[in-house]
Amino acid sequence: MLNNEAGLLEYFVSDQLKHLKPRGTLPLAGAVISPSDEDSHTFTVNAISGEQYKLRAADAKERQHWVSRLQICTQHHTEAMGKVQTASRRRPAFPPWTRIC
Repeated sequence: MLNNEAGLLEYFVSDQLKHLKPRGTLPLAGAVISPSDEDSHTFTVNAISGEQYKLRAADAKERQHWVSRLQICTQHHTEAMGKVQTASRRRPAFPPWTRIC
């Protein structure tokens, strides 16, 4: 299940348990999503952590849908992550009211 707001790919034990806490999550910021050459149903998610997930859709059309949605979400959250890192580099090491003696 794609949690677009949080930028996470969440997975569950079964479809019936989707209303519960996910079994695991994969952050999409910095990830690379790509269709597999292996067949028309498979695609991969290469996380920034180095983890690689190989996923399989029901058919080629569904694979394209998943790849497109995941790429859009990944791009959005990767850009947001870059903005946060850039802003944190611009901040002074100490608040302006801090005295260093």
